[in-house]
Amino acid sequence: MLSGDLYHFPAERTFGKMPSGEAERGQTAVSRQRLEEFIKINKAQLWIQHDMVGYRKIKLAPEYYE
Repeated sequence: MLSGDLYHFPAERTFGKMPSGEAERGQTAVSRQRLEEFIKINKAQLWIQHDMVGYRKIKLAPEYYE
């Protein structure tokens, strides 16, 4: 699962943080909760788009995931 801009950095997920403008509207928190439920139910893996450390760990072409 790609996070897009729902999460910008892994610490946002770990510590439940989000940009102040998004936190005030509440929509991001609801979306994050739904995503976390989806991940749990489907045993999915979340890839945070701006996570450079995580990016170095993923398989890139010509490797692939089953």
